[in-house]
Amino acid sequence: MKDFAKLRRILSHKAPAAAFAVVTIVLAAAYAVLGNFFILGTMESNPLGIEPVAAVLMVLAAAGSGLLAAAWLYLKRVSPKTCAAGVAGGSVGLLASACPYCPPVLAWLVGAQSLYFLSAYGTVLAAASVALVYWGLHKTLEAV
Repeated sequence: MKDFAKLRRILSHKAPAAAFAVVTIVLAAAYAVLGNFFILGTMESNPLGIEPVAAVLMVLAAAGSGLLAAAWLYLKRVSPKTCAAGVAGGSVGLLASACPYCPPVLAWLVGAQSLYFLSAYGTVLAAASVALVYWGLHKTLEAV
C-alpha cells in the first residue's frame, strides 16, 4: 500500500506524470506493432486475432515501464539510483515477448545460430519481463 501512495505522490508532479503518459503510450504502440496486434502501415487489427494474455502482458509492461520512467524522473533530483531489474524487464519484454523480428536480431547480437525457440516461450518471457519491471519499480520506490 505504501508503493501506491508513493506513486500517487510522484504522479502529482507534472514532469513525472507527463513522462508516465508518453512512455506508456509509446511503448504500448511499439508493443502492439511488434506483437502483430496491428498491421504496420494500415493500422488495421491483425485478422488472425489477438491473444488476450499477450495483450494484457504488453499493457502491463508498457504501464510498468511508464511508472518506472516517472519514478526515475522524480528521483533524479533526489537520488540517481534506479533498479536495474526494471530496465532488464523492459528490455526482455521488448525483445522476446511477441516480436517476430526480434529473435533473429537478438540471435545476431549474441552470436547464436537461432533463437526461434523463444517464440514458444513468448508468454512466459513476457510474464517474467512484467514481473521484473514491477520488481524494479518496487525497489526504485524504496528510495522515495
